[in-house]
Amino acid sequence: MTEPGTELFEAIRRDHRAGDRLPCSLAARHGVARATVKEAISTVLPLPHSLPADEEGLGEARQFLDALLEEDQAKAPDKRRSCRWSGARC
Repeated sequence: MTEPGTELFEAIRRDHRAGDRLPCSLAARHGVARATVKEAISTVLPLPHSLPADEEGLGEARQFLDALLEEDQAKAPDKRRSCRWSGARC
């Protein structure tokens, strides 16, 4: 059996949103197994990325993080920043 295409999954999702909620009727309409219908319906689609990267802002953030890392490397291991927060360190 071949791998179902994105067009088929889109068609199944479109029919499902239009009101056809039963996997067996969707499977019969599209000529696929019910497992394929369930996979198409349960697949989480990524959100579209339309935000351009702010290269200047990213450069400033990289410089800031590099400075923090260099500062931490100069400290004793028990005085370095941690990714885990504990009430004892501030």
